[in-house]
Amino acid sequence: MNRLGAKRALSQWMKSARKKLQIGQEDFGVLLGCSGAHISQIERRRRMPSNEILFKSARLLECDKREVRGLLLLRMRASSDVTPEEFEQLYGNTDDVTAIGGSETERFLALIQHAELTLPREEFSLLKGAVTQVIALARMVRDRG
Repeated sequence: MNRLGAKRALSQWMKSARKKLQIGQEDFGVLLGCSGAHISQIERRRRMPSNEILFKSARLLECDKREVRGLLLLRMRASSDVTPEEFEQLYGNTDDVTAIGGSETERFLALIQHAELTLPREEFSLLKGAVTQVIALARMVRDRG
């Protein structure tokens, strides 16, 4: 599956998740800690759902670990090979991403270590590659500004 196919699949999954709960975008956003407008943008493939939104959505639908892993893989595929301009479009302000060494670093490293122990080798390689690419793109965006 290519990047556009992964983006389409993620947006369709988010819309179907909301419809399974039989709620509108605004109410879904409240449950996920974001706005209804953000949900609309995800469903229209203008924004990518964050890992946090994916986790919260999966929890609401009582998805198993395999489904969650599949969602994370889709997200990685959907966000790979992006240009700095696309990166800014997808993720908005990148100041927080470029603050390497910030307060979230320890938590992030713990998540990566956990992923290395729990994910199959191929999936962890994809994750590691995506993280490396995001950091490189964030640095490029920071250096351009």
